[in-house]
Amino acid sequence: MKPIYRQQWIEAWMHADAPGRACVDVLDSDFVCAYADATKAQVTFMHVGAPKCKQLARDLGAMFAAGKLTRSATGLPSGDASMGFPKWVYTYGLPA
Repeated sequence: MKPIYRQQWIEAWMHADAPGRACVDVLDSDFVCAYADATKAQVTFMHVGAPKCKQLARDLGAMFAAGKLTRSATGLPSGDASMGFPKWVYTYGLPA
């Protein structure tokens, strides 16, 4: 799938009138799995948490660089880092 179509899918997901979709990150299992299903992007399944999807991370970064998304760092609880999760992730939102 071409990048423009993957990015349009991300925007459509975020515009959907459903709770919790206004902001996304790569640790949101529902979002990552739906993206992978829709775009046929490769994922690496983890023992705990959301699958890793490098294409999704690249698309979110490209959309931020293009001004299509806002980005902020979100810290995770300290106990999560001991289970293999990062200490923080970027959370992306739609610009106002």
